[in-house]
Amino acid sequence: MFDVLLQSLENKRFGKAHVVTALLGTIATVGMWMTHARYPKLFGYILMEKGELGAILLFVGLVPPFLAAYSIGQLFWPTGAGGKASGAPMSAYLEQEQSRRRWRLLAASAMIGAANFLCLLMTCY
Repeated sequence: MFDVLLQSLENKRFGKAHVVTALLGTIATVGMWMTHARYPKLFGYILMEKGELGAILLFVGLVPPFLAAYSIGQLFWPTGAGGKASGAPMSAYLEQEQSRRRWRLLAASAMIGAANFLCLLMTCY
């Protein structure tokens, strides 16, 4: 499911989808921080919650900053969906560079999501 979401975000034809996803991810992240500023111990309580509810709520807390960063990255540095085999000279090099860009964007977005998570964790007590 996550792979399908990333492939749809990598599609160059959906520029409006990138803008909407970036906007919704940013609004959700700001809303999460506003809630955290008002109720600072809530994140710690969710983190300590056992069972499926805690995992779901934690997942919801990690996804919006990742999606916002990934969508903004796709807007500024589009990587394309790839997978097109071409017989042109240097096509393998171009596909390899596109794959590198895609992985760098994915890693940077994951780091931004993790940094947001750590900031929430450090300020919850």
